[in-house]
Amino acid sequence: MFLKNDETMKNRALFFFVVMTASFHVSGQDTVYFTKTWKPCPKNDSYYYRVLTKDTAGYKVSDHFPNGTIQMVGYSRSKDTVKLDGPCAFYTEKGRITKQGFYKNDHLWGQWRTYYPDGSINDVRLLRGLDPKIDEEVLEVVKKMPPWEPGRQDGRPIGVQFNLPVAFRL
Repeated sequence: MFLKNDETMKNRALFFFVVMTASFHVSGQDTVYFTKTWKPCPKNDSYYYRVLTKDTAGYKVSDHFPNGTIQMVGYSRSKDTVKLDGPCAFYTEKGRITKQGFYKNDHLWGQWRTYYPDGSINDVRLLRGLDPKIDEEVLEVVKKMPPWEPGRQDGRPIGVQFNLPVAFRL
């Protein structure tokens, strides 16, 4: 009899622990639904959905495609008026990163990286220049380059970032 009561207490304690853990998990996470044009809507009419998860500094914001893959991951200080603030990354429906950078008070801030799996050259910027006229010419020459062979991962083309050193002989 003593053993049976001990088992019952263990089961009750385990049940209480599971219920409390589940309630903490649910209370720290909200889901909002959107149309294709990112207007809030009921779940049944939604195309995208956003999951807001409580974090130490605010909320982790993750937007999802209809198939469940992540479309964007960023951070916000508030869940009521989501204003992105901090690192952010955007993805394709197949999970490939397309763009990453920072938001500051819901505005693009600092340098952003854009990845193009078709080999096109975009997002050209100068890391260190010599002279404004030379710098301008270098940027024009690089922008006019034909597409490069894209990077590959698992045999598939992916977008990559590349720093192209340019040397001058004066």
